Amino acid sequence: MLSLALVPAAGADGTNYKWKDKEGNVHYTDCPPPPGCKAETVAAEPVPSEQQIRQARERVDKLLSEQQNLHALLMNRHVYYSNEKGERVFLDDAEHKAEIERQRQLVQDNCNNE
Repeated sequence: MLSLALVPAAGADGTNYKWKDKEGNVHYTDCPPPPGCKAETVAAEPVPSEQQIRQARERVDKLLSEQQNLHALLMNRHVYYSNEKGERVFLDDAEHKAEIERQRQLVQDNCNNE
């Protein structure tokens, strides 16, 4: 799956901090950490454009659809598609296996850590 890590907007001086509390929890803040906590400064990521947000949503929707298709194929049920006449055309065993591999490759190709 995809995950997003958000860093809060930079403080007045533009600095963000990453630090761990006594329990080992990681914090990202625009305020300096409490005394005694070792902190590192981190650069704030730029706010994505509307086009980048739209493209990310489209990509997530496509990936979810591909994963659902793969899940359906793996349930070992008869699989079919509708041809141009609206008739059901069932996949034979070889086509079924080939489609599973095609769907796996689509998910692998599109599920990277960008």
